[in-house]
Amino acid sequence: MRNFIIVVLNPSVLSIGVPVTMFDSWMVGKGTTQSCNLSGLLGSRSFRMFRMPILSETVRIMAQLRDCPYHSSMRQLYAEGKALELISAYFGAFLFEQDLAARSSILSRSDRDNVRKARDIILLRMANPPSLIELSRLSGINEYKLKIGFKEEFGTSVFAYLRNKRLEKAWEMLHSGSSSVSQTATIVGFNNFSHFAEAFRKQYGINPSELIKKR
Repeated sequence: MRNFIIVVLNPSVLSIGVPVTMFDSWMVGKGTTQSCNLSGLLGSRSFRMFRMPILSETVRIMAQLRDCPYHSSMRQLYAEGKALELISAYFGAFLFEQDLAARSSILSRSDRDNVRKARDIILLRMANPPSLIELSRLSGINEYKLKIGFKEEFGTSVFAYLRNKRLEKAWEMLHSGSSSVSQTATIVGFNNFSHFAEAFRKQYGINPSELIKKR
Protein backbone atom coordinates (compact mmCIF):
# COMPACT_ATOMS: atom_id res chain seq x y z
CA MET A 1 0.00 0.00 0.00
CA ARG A 2 2.94 2.33 -0.62
CA ASN A 3 1.54 4.06 -3.71
CA PHE A 4 -1.96 5.03 -2.71
CA ILE A 5 -3.93 5.68 0.46
CA ILE A 6 -7.51 4.74 1.33
CA VAL A 7 -8.99 6.13 4.54
CA VAL A 8 -12.46 5.49 5.98
CA LEU A 9 -13.14 8.60 8.07
CA ASN A 10 -16.51 7.37 9.35
CA PRO A 11 -19.25 4.99 8.10
CA SER A 12 -20.33 7.50 5.45
CA VAL A 13 -17.03 9.08 4.36
CA LEU A 14 -14.34 7.35 2.29
CA SER A 15 -11.16 9.12 1.16
CA ILE A 16 -8.83 7.85 -1.60
CA GLY A 17 -5.39 9.35 -2.27
CA VAL A 18 -3.38 8.56 -5.43
CA PRO A 19 -0.05 10.07 -6.61
CA VAL A 20 -0.35 12.29 -9.69
CA THR A 21 2.05 10.20 -11.81
CA MET A 22 0.18 6.99 -11.00
CA PHE A 23 -3.18 8.59 -11.75
CA ASP A 24 -2.02 9.89 -15.13
CA SER A 25 -0.51 6.53 -16.06
CA TRP A 26 -3.83 4.82 -15.30
CA MET A 27 -5.73 7.32 -17.45
CA VAL A 28 -3.63 6.83 -20.61
CA GLY A 29 -5.84 5.76 -23.51
CA LYS A 30 -9.13 6.23 -21.64
CA GLY A 31 -10.87 8.01 -24.52
CA THR A 32 -10.79 11.35 -26.26
CA THR A 33 -14.17 12.76 -25.19
CA GLN A 34 -12.86 14.12 -21.91
CA SER A 35 -9.58 15.11 -20.30
CA CYS A 36 -8.62 12.33 -17.93
CA ASN A 37 -5.20 13.47 -16.78
CA LEU A 38 -5.02 15.40 -13.53
CA SER A 39 -4.35 18.81 -15.07
CA GLY A 40 -7.31 18.31 -17.41
CA LEU A 41 -9.61 17.51 -14.50
CA LEU A 42 -8.42 20.40 -12.34
CA GLY A 43 -8.14 23.13 -14.98
CA SER A 44 -7.19 26.34 -13.19
CA ARG A 45 -8.40 25.09 -9.80
CA SER A 46 -6.11 23.90 -7.01
CA PHE A 47 -8.39 20.94 -6.25
CA ARG A 48 -11.64 19.31 -7.35
CA MET A 49 -14.07 17.50 -5.09
CA PHE A 50 -16.26 14.62 -6.23
CA ARG A 51 -19.06 13.63 -3.86
CA MET A 52 -21.52 10.75 -3.98
CA PRO A 53 -23.06 8.20 -1.63
CA ILE A 54 -20.66 5.37 -0.77
CA LEU A 55 -21.18 2.48 -3.20
CA SER A 56 -22.83 -0.58 -1.73
CA GLU A 57 -19.89 -2.76 -2.77
CA THR A 58 -17.60 -0.65 -0.56
CA VAL A 59 -19.03 -2.28 2.58
CA ARG A 60 -18.26 -5.73 1.16
CA ILE A 61 -14.69 -4.84 0.18
CA MET A 62 -13.93 -3.14 3.51
CA ALA A 63 -15.23 -6.20 5.38
CA GLN A 64 -12.93 -8.40 3.27
CA LEU A 65 -9.98 -6.17 4.11
CA ARG A 66 -10.81 -6.36 7.79
CA ASP A 67 -11.09 -10.14 7.71
CA CYS A 68 -8.09 -10.79 5.45
CA PRO A 69 -7.23 -14.54 5.63
CA TYR A 70 -3.55 -14.08 4.72
CA HIS A 71 -0.40 -13.03 6.56
CA SER A 72 2.99 -11.55 5.75
CA SER A 73 3.58 -10.62 2.08
CA MET A 74 0.37 -12.29 0.88
CA ARG A 75 -1.59 -10.02 3.22
CA GLN A 76 -0.11 -6.95 1.52
CA LEU A 77 -0.92 -8.29 -1.96
CA TYR A 78 -4.48 -9.07 -0.88
CA ALA A 79 -4.94 -5.59 0.61
CA GLU A 80 -3.54 -3.89 -2.50
CA GLY A 81 -5.87 -5.91 -4.73
CA LYS A 82 -8.91 -4.89 -2.67
CA ALA A 83 -7.77 -1.27 -2.65
CA LEU A 84 -7.53 -1.34 -6.43
CA GLU A 85 -11.09 -2.71 -6.58
CA LEU A 86 -12.28 0.32 -4.63
CA ILE A 87 -10.29 2.76 -6.77
CA SER A 88 -11.58 1.17 -9.98
CA ALA A 89 -15.19 1.39 -8.81
CA TYR A 90 -15.02 5.06 -7.83
CA PHE A 91 -12.98 6.17 -10.83
CA GLY A 92 -15.55 4.44 -13.02
CA ALA A 93 -18.39 6.27 -11.30
CA PHE A 94 -16.71 9.71 -11.09
CA LEU A 95 -14.79 9.89 -14.34
CA PHE A 96 -16.60 7.63 -16.78
CA GLU A 97 -20.17 7.87 -15.47
CA GLN A 98 -20.54 4.14 -14.99
CA ASP A 99 -23.68 3.36 -12.98
CA LEU A 100 -21.88 1.01 -10.63
CA ALA A 101 -24.20 1.69 -7.71
CA ALA A 102 -27.21 0.56 -9.72
CA ARG A 103 -25.35 -2.43 -11.12
CA SER A 104 -24.35 -3.74 -7.71
CA SER A 105 -27.64 -2.89 -6.02
CA ILE A 106 -30.39 -5.32 -5.08
CA LEU A 107 -32.97 -2.54 -5.46
CA SER A 108 -35.40 -2.15 -8.33
CA ARG A 109 -36.62 1.19 -9.64
CA SER A 110 -39.85 0.84 -7.63
CA ASP A 111 -37.77 0.06 -4.51
CA ARG A 112 -35.87 3.31 -5.00
CA ASP A 113 -39.13 5.20 -5.43
CA ASN A 114 -40.32 3.70 -2.15
CA VAL A 115 -37.08 4.69 -0.42
CA ARG A 116 -37.65 8.28 -1.53
CA LYS A 117 -41.24 7.99 -0.31
CA ALA A 118 -39.88 6.90 3.08
CA ARG A 119 -37.61 9.97 3.07
CA ASP A 120 -40.61 12.22 2.42
CA ILE A 121 -42.56 10.59 5.25
CA ILE A 122 -39.89 11.14 7.89
CA LEU A 123 -39.45 14.76 6.77
CA LEU A 124 -43.19 15.36 7.11
CA ARG A 125 -43.23 13.65 10.50
CA MET A 126 -39.94 15.03 11.73
CA ALA A 127 -41.15 15.83 15.25
CA ASN A 128 -42.77 12.43 15.72
CA PRO A 129 -41.28 10.00 13.18
CA PRO A 130 -42.52 6.43 12.70
CA SER A 131 -40.44 3.46 13.80
CA LEU A 132 -38.37 1.72 11.15
CA ILE A 133 -40.93 -1.10 10.95
CA GLU A 134 -43.82 1.33 10.56
CA LEU A 135 -41.86 3.40 8.04
CA SER A 136 -41.21 0.34 5.89
CA ARG A 137 -44.93 -0.49 5.97
CA LEU A 138 -45.99 3.05 5.09
CA SER A 139 -43.53 3.30 2.22
CA GLY A 140 -44.22 -0.18 0.80
CA ILE A 141 -40.73 -1.65 1.11
CA ASN A 142 -39.34 -4.22 3.52
CA GLU A 143 -37.10 -3.11 6.36
CA TYR A 144 -33.92 -4.66 4.93
CA LYS A 145 -34.30 -2.96 1.54
CA LEU A 146 -35.21 0.28 3.28
CA LYS A 147 -31.91 0.25 5.21
CA ILE A 148 -29.88 -0.68 2.12
CA GLY A 149 -31.74 1.81 -0.03
CA PHE A 150 -31.19 4.73 2.33
CA LYS A 151 -27.47 4.02 2.39
CA GLU A 152 -27.35 3.90 -1.41
CA GLU A 153 -29.63 6.88 -2.08
CA PHE A 154 -28.55 9.25 0.68
CA GLY A 155 -25.23 7.86 1.94
CA THR A 156 -26.39 7.37 5.51
CA SER A 157 -28.86 5.49 7.71
CA VAL A 158 -32.53 6.45 8.05
CA PHE A 159 -32.20 8.00 11.48
CA ALA A 160 -28.83 9.65 10.82
CA TYR A 161 -30.51 11.34 7.85
CA LEU A 162 -33.44 12.37 10.05
CA ARG A 163 -31.09 13.77 12.72
CA ASN A 164 -29.22 15.84 10.12
CA LYS A 165 -32.45 17.25 8.70
CA ARG A 166 -33.71 18.08 12.19
CA LEU A 167 -30.53 20.00 12.89
CA GLU A 168 -30.69 21.79 9.54
CA LYS A 169 -34.23 22.93 10.32
CA ALA A 170 -33.16 23.96 13.83
CA TRP A 171 -30.35 26.10 12.39
CA GLU A 172 -32.79 27.83 10.02
CA MET A 173 -35.26 28.52 12.82
CA LEU A 174 -32.67 29.86 15.25
CA HIS A 175 -30.93 31.91 12.58
CA SER A 176 -34.22 33.51 11.51
CA GLY A 177 -35.22 34.22 15.11
CA SER A 178 -38.60 32.53 14.71
CA SER A 179 -38.37 30.63 18.02
CA SER A 180 -36.35 30.15 21.20
CA VAL A 181 -33.87 27.34 21.71
CA SER A 182 -36.29 25.22 23.75
CA GLN A 183 -39.14 25.80 21.29
CA THR A 184 -36.89 24.89 18.37
CA ALA A 185 -35.74 21.68 20.04
CA THR A 186 -39.35 20.60 20.57
CA ILE A 187 -40.48 21.54 17.07
CA VAL A 188 -37.74 19.53 15.33
CA GLY A 189 -38.34 16.49 17.55
CA PHE A 190 -35.78 16.59 20.37
CA ASN A 191 -37.47 15.76 23.67
CA ASN A 192 -34.26 16.21 25.66
CA PHE A 193 -32.86 19.75 25.53
CA SER A 194 -29.32 18.72 26.50
CA HIS A 195 -29.26 16.08 23.74
CA PHE A 196 -30.37 18.73 21.26
CA ALA A 197 -27.69 21.20 22.38
CA GLU A 198 -25.01 18.51 22.23
CA ALA A 199 -26.05 17.32 18.74
CA PHE A 200 -26.27 20.92 17.47
CA ARG A 201 -22.82 21.77 18.85
CA LYS A 202 -21.31 18.62 17.35
CA GLN A 203 -22.86 19.39 13.95
CA TYR A 204 -22.12 23.11 13.73
CA GLY A 205 -19.39 23.79 16.29
CA ILE A 206 -21.52 26.30 18.17
CA ASN A 207 -24.14 26.15 20.91
CA PRO A 208 -27.70 26.99 19.79
CA SER A 209 -27.90 29.82 22.32
CA GLU A 210 -24.68 31.32 20.90
CA LEU A 211 -26.21 31.33 17.42
CA ILE A 212 -29.11 33.42 18.71
CA LYS A 213 -26.70 35.91 20.29
CA LYS A 214 -24.65 36.19 17.10
CA ARG A 215 -27.77 36.77 15.07
